[in-house]
Amino acid sequence: MPTTERCARISKIVAYSSIILLIIALLVVTILSVLPNYIDDTECSEFTYPPNEMSYAHYGDGTVEVSWNIDPIDVRCGVAYNLTFIYEVAPQNQQISDLLIYEVQDLLYITWQKPQNLMGCPVTYYISYSSSLVDESTYTDIIEVRIPLDKFCFRLSIKIEVLVDWKHNSITPHEYYTTPNVENFRVDDRTESNIVLRWDPHPKGERCFLLYKIVRIINEEELEVVETRLNSYTFKFNYCEDTRFIITAFSSNSESEPVAIDATQCT
Repeated sequence: MPTTERCARISKIVAYSSIILLIIALLVVTILSVLPNYIDDTECSEFTYPPNEMSYAHYGDGTVEVSWNIDPIDVRCGVAYNLTFIYEVAPQNQQISDLLIYEVQDLLYITWQKPQNLMGCPVTYYISYSSSLVDESTYTDIIEVRIPLDKFCFRLSIKIEVLVDWKHNSITPHEYYTTPNVENFRVDDRTESNIVLRWDPHPKGERCFLLYKIVRIINEEELEVVETRLNSYTFKFNYCEDTRFIITAFSSNSESEPVAIDATQCT
């Protein structure tokens, strides 16, 4: 065989071998890239694990964000997730009931019953109170309030709001009164020139700064008006004058009914 033909045949063999080797190399690369993702049907059919580290976040605008970790087997096995949201809304117009206001040892207690049928929803109570001597305050998440009575006088306005499911429901304000009054207004003592008037002290009068105004009327004419925070007062007095005294108790925002006594003693 001539040398030229032999060289040509060797060149063809080398070329074909190179092509075959290239094809084999491509097949190997393809197989190696697909093999890690290949899992038999048995492994996928036995996949029964729930998503791990599942969590959610509830935002004030009403949106809910749910997240969880995805295992590589989820993707390889074509696992799909169905999310079901169960949203229970608490009944509207929630009202507290049995509101009680009572005093024990100079403390004011405010108690009430929780709203019913909340369907498991969390409840927050917002309580504000105000009076003539106390700035408005707010308490959160409390069932009982104690307010020292020496911090307010005569009138306490209470408003309670129930916050359920991001809805405000206002409660009608309740009011607590310490009404000024005058009890047992009397002539305690008299002499030829003086008369002492006295009355029972109000249980909260000194602490709440009750003011007593006494009007002295002689012969149907108002001649003298005095004011005191005590529970007695002494006047200069003439037995034979037609004298009448009228007393009224005042608080910062209310007053008592006037009480009168006659003090004429001429015989």
